[in-house]
Amino acid sequence: MKILKIVTVTVFLLSVLVSVIGKYHASKLDKTAPVILSDGAEIHVNTDADEKELKKGLTATDNVDGDLTDSIVVASVSQFSQKGVCKIKYCVFDQSNNVG
Repeated sequence: MKILKIVTVTVFLLSVLVSVIGKYHASKLDKTAPVILSDGAEIHVNTDADEKELKKGLTATDNVDGDLTDSIVVASVSQFSQKGVCKIKYCVFDQSNNVG
């Protein structure tokens, strides 16, 4: 009977410890998306511009990972909405797979 009490108390204490560790770990997870900033509202490039030209003037930062500028990708380029004008969507991921 004494062994049963010891095992029960041990299992209870381990479950409490695992719960506390899980809550601590969850509170430390990075849930903030990185931010992409531009030095201007629009860019002017030729229709044959490469990705480097399309990303000119952009920077990306994250509260945990810091500078992510080199990780910015062009997600999409729209068709022309008016003569000579397209919309470009960019994205960047941090180490926790948050997307900005």
